[in-house]
Amino acid sequence: MCTVLLMGFSYTANAQVSIRININHQPAWGPSGYDRADFYYFPDLNIYYDVNSSMFYYLSGSRWASNRYLPSRYSRYDFYKMHKVVMNNGPRPWLRNRDHRREYMRFRGDRSQTPIRLSNNRRYDQSKRNSRMWVNGNQRNDQRQQGVRPDQRQGPRNNQRQQGIRPDQRQGPRNNQRQQGARPDQRQGPRNNQRQQGARPDQRQGQRNNPQFNKQRNQQPNNRQSDNKHPDNRPGENRGR
Repeated sequence: MCTVLLMGFSYTANAQVSIRININHQPAWGPSGYDRADFYYFPDLNIYYDVNSSMFYYLSGSRWASNRYLPSRYSRYDFYKMHKVVMNNGPRPWLRNRDHRREYMRFRGDRSQTPIRLSNNRRYDQSKRNSRMWVNGNQRNDQRQQGVRPDQRQGPRNNQRQQGIRPDQRQGPRNNQRQQGARPDQRQGPRNNQRQQGARPDQRQGQRNNPQFNKQRNQQPNNRQSDNKHPDNRPGENRGR
């Protein structure tokens, strides 16, 4: 009997110290300060995010839908600024959505959380590079058609601009080559590649040097009329009198 109790106590103690830590799975826009985060709940949008499976859960009509990306209508929101509630109390939290909406509605509009990307803690070094997009990047044209302003569209360029990163510190091929001290004639790109290969300007590829493009341009009618006509072609009396 004592052995059973001791075994039971030992098992309970091991279960208590067995805590899953998933810092490296947390996205860069997740809230800092948590070693474990199973789900995020967004009070402003009433959606959930599964940290371990990288899946979003949102209402589609009256049913909950799941997808790796949210619909394009969510592209106007900045997840780095919005409040997230960390939930570690079991699977399928959306089944208790009615309670969550009532309990966490006080966090709507709250922008006091510090995202992982802006944290100074070294344990988030890997998570800071986890720039998990919440809307598919191929939906840029959808945002334009829906009337989303350029400064509100989702993308790496706007994210860095909204976070206050200076233009010379933003990530990108152009700035990377500039920061590495590469001269303009040594930077990679279609234009410089052809120049380095010794291609003459009239032999370089591009719309400007495309014979088919030039042929179509020459075939277009010239409807421009000049106001400075030759004196002999002006209507009216003969100016030679």
